[in-house]
Formats: sequence, structure tokens, C-alpha cells
Amino acid sequence: MDRFQEMTIFRAISQTDSLAGAARTLALSEATVSRALGNLERRLGATFAERSTQGIVLTKAGKAFAERCAHILDATISAADSAKGIHGEASGQLILAMPLIMAQQLFLPVLLEYLKAYPKMNLSLRCVETPVNLHEQGIDLAVTLGAQPDSSAFALPLGQVRPLFCATPAYLAKHGTLKSLEQIALHPLVQSRAYSQQLDWRTPELAQLKCRPILSCTTQQGAISAVKEGLGIGRFSSHEVYHELQQGLLVELLAGSTEPARPVYLVYREGRKAAARIRSFIDFVLPLMRAHPAITPQ
Repeated sequence: MDRFQEMTIFRAISQTDSLAGAARTLALSEATVSRALGNLERRLGATFAERSTQGIVLTKAGKAFAERCAHILDATISAADSAKGIHGEASGQLILAMPLIMAQQLFLPVLLEYLKAYPKMNLSLRCVETPVNLHEQGIDLAVTLGAQPDSSAFALPLGQVRPLFCATPAYLAKHGTLKSLEQIALHPLVQSRAYSQQLDWRTPELAQLKCRPILSCTTQQGAISAVKEGLGIGRFSSHEVYHELQQGLLVELLAGSTEPARPVYLVYREGRKAAARIRSFIDFVLPLMRAHPAITPQ
């Protein structure tokens, strides 16, 4: 069962306040609905609903998640309706490029939904960590962070992501809550040097403190794994550890920091003259990604 199906079931539970009601609404068995709720809670490491004699009662976390589900699902339905009405005959191949961790953390569920809406389309996904030139490399669309090096491409803003520090709950339980950069600088620090991250890991304040990372990885995945193992404190973009933060595997430090966020763009070729297959992808993906909780509005 994919994540959109889980969200659809949870939305039905929140609307009917019962597993049986959700099952009837979606024409599923009550066991399937109950199993989906359990899987969702285990995957995200949170309790969303509690059973009572009156039925299902959503927890505070459950109510917040239900609102996010409704927002994302409504955007999905709108995108699918638009796709059927405008680009229903789109067919062929699209070549996409984006950083690997962006694909893993955010885009793969959306790409699966797109392929369901457009059965005549097929996608070729290139996970790249360096800037791309759409025309020279034969790429139709790309997701990029920060400044746009390809001046020939058309860019649509998706939102923005921000830099943050994080550590595991166990690490913080052992070493205490860290409330300042000065305290963070005294701990083992982990960083990634992947081009797509493009974070000046050492902020001006940290540079003055003369701190030095204990581990530097060429991929975000390697650095995130090290932090999850309790090696020390990591610095990442918010989308790179979105699921880890949601599941409680990592905890953000210095929340509310005023460091500048980085814009996220969907770039493509040919502007208004773009082929139907490209327009179909833009019209489908744009509202979904702008509604994604890991990307904040610019």
C-alpha cells in the first residue's frame, strides 16, 4: 500500500470517526483500514488515533496530520482532474533530473501518481548532484536548489528549504539540550559535501568558533546515517531529513533560526511552447509539491 492510499484511508477515518465508517466509505474491509492505520503510525512513529466506546478519537498529532492529508489529497485530485481534461492524451518519455535525496524524500510518491494518471507516459529519472544544462544534456525537466545556472531554462518556484542542525533523541538525552551555536560547536559535527546541498556548513558564527567536522561525506545519505547512529550533530537542508524528523529519529536544534532559506525550482525547456508531455507533468506536479509540508512557501 503506497503513501497516498494510506493518507486516503486516514482521511476517511478522520471524517467518519470510525474504522467501520471509513471501510464503508472506501469499500474496503475494516481489517484493511485498521492495518493501514497501524502501518501509518508505525512508519511515522506517532499515535494518530485512540479507540473509545464512541469510536475513533484523533490525537493532537492525528488532527494535524489529517489536515495535511486533506491538503495533499485535494491537490492530487485537482492535478489529476486537470490532467484528464487538458493533457489526457500525453504520451512518450520524459527525462527528469534531480538530486538523489530530493527524489527519495519527496518526489517518488508523486512520480508514481503521475504515471497512474498518464499510463501512456514513461519517465527516465536521473539522480544528479551537479548543475545540469537541459539543452546540452537532453533533459526535459529538472528540480534544482538555489541559483539557476542554466539561463536558457524556464523556472517555476516550488517553495524553499532551510538549513538546520539535528541529532538523535538518544544523543541529546546523553549530552543535554543544546541551545546555542557555542554549545553545538563543542560536539562532534557531521557534514555532507554533496554539491546539491551547497550549504556553507560553517555559518559566520560557527566559523568564528573555529569548529571542525569530525566526519565529512560526499553524500547526504552517508552523513545522515552517521548522525542517526549517534556519531554527533548533523547539518542538513530541511527536506533532506524531513522523514527522519517526522518519525522522531532526529530532533532539530535551534528551531526558529533565521538563516536564509534556499529556493527550489522546477525548470524546463521551451516555455509556453513546451510539448504536451512536459506540460502534463508541470500541471500535475506543481500543485502537489507546493502543498508538500517539507517545502515552505517562498
